[in-house]
Amino acid sequence: MNHKLNEINCEKLEAISKEFLSLDKHNTFVFLLKEIISSINEQKKQLYIQYKSIYLAKNTIIDFRHILANKKAQKQKPISIGLFNFYLNYKRFISSCRSIGKDLKTYNFTESLNLGYLDGKGHIERITYLSCDPNLLNKEYSRYNKSKRITIKQLKHLYEEFKHFKGKDIWNDKLDASISSMISSIKDAGVTSLEDFVYIKNVFVKENKKEFIPSSGDQSTLILNQYLYSKNSEIQYYLFDEPEMSVGHNYVANYIIPRLKELGKEGKTVIVVTHDANIGVCTLPYQTIYRKEADDKYLTYIGNPFTGKLIEISNKDELDWSETALSYLEGGSDVFTEREVTYGRN
Repeated sequence: MNHKLNEINCEKLEAISKEFLSLDKHNTFVFLLKEIISSINEQKKQLYIQYKSIYLAKNTIIDFRHILANKKAQKQKPISIGLFNFYLNYKRFISSCRSIGKDLKTYNFTESLNLGYLDGKGHIERITYLSCDPNLLNKEYSRYNKSKRITIKQLKHLYEEFKHFKGKDIWNDKLDASISSMISSIKDAGVTSLEDFVYIKNVFVKENKKEFIPSSGDQSTLILNQYLYSKNSEIQYYLFDEPEMSVGHNYVANYIIPRLKELGKEGKTVIVVTHDANIGVCTLPYQTIYRKEADDKYLTYIGNPFTGKLIEISNKDELDWSETALSYLEGGSDVFTEREVTYGRN
C-alpha cells in the first residue's frame, strides 16, 4: 500500500481537486493528502529505525560473544545451525550467476568515429564493435585486454555456466561440486573481471558505406587528419615526425602544407622533422634546424629562409639556406634542373 501511495503524483491530484471541487473542499483534500503522506513517511521511518535497531542489537551480541570467547580462550558456541545464512548465500550466488550471464548477453556496444577524408574514397568512418557475448564473436574480433590469453572457447564455456547454473537441488551434495567446478573453470581461464569477456572489432567504411581495409598510406593520412584538423583548441604544440611518410605528394601539397601554415598563423608552435622539399621549403618556416655530420660528430645549424642563412650554434660556421635546402631536400641543383627539363618548365 505504501509503495502504491508513493507512486501517486500529489501535484496532479491537487490540480484535479482544484478543478472539480469547491475551494473549501479542495483545501480540505490537500490538507488530508499531506497528512496521509506525512503519516506514511513517519511509519517508514519507524520501521527503518526498528529494523536497524534489531540489526545493531544482533551484531552487538555477536561481537560481545566473540570478545568473551577470545578472553576465555574458548571456542564460541554456535547460536544457530547456519541454515538460514546458507540459504541466503546460495540465493545470492544463483542471483549473481544469472546477473552475470544476463550482462554478458546484453552488453553489445557500437561506436562510430569520423576519421577524415581520403581522395577517391570520401569521408572515412571507423565503426567499433564491443561485445561480451562469446556466441557473437568470430575471428574478426580481438581481445580488448590483450594481456590475457583467454580463448573464445573458454569464454563460451564460462558464459554457459553463468547463464544456466541453477543448482536444482539445494540439499544435494552435487551443489558443492557444481560451485567448485565453476570456480575451477574461472581460475583455469584466468578470468579476474568481466573486462576479460570484452572483445573488440574495428571496421572501416567508405563514404558509400562499403567496408575496406586501409593501406599503410591510408592509415598515415587518417592519423594525420586527426591531428592536423583537431577541433581541440587547447592544443598549442604540434610535433610531426616525417608526416610525408606513406602519403602522396598530392596530400602533402593540398593538405599538410596549407594546414601547417594555418597553424602557424593561429600562433601554434609546430615542429616538423622532414626530408620532404615541399614541406621544408613551401611552409616558409620561421626557424630551420639543420643537422650535419662531420668528423664523427653532429653539427647543429639554425636559420630561416628570410635571412637566407644557417649558422652553427657552437663554432658560428655559416651556410647558405637556399643552397643547403636545394642540396639536401631536392637532391642538388642538377637533379632539380633535370626535373624542370623533364617537365618542360625550363
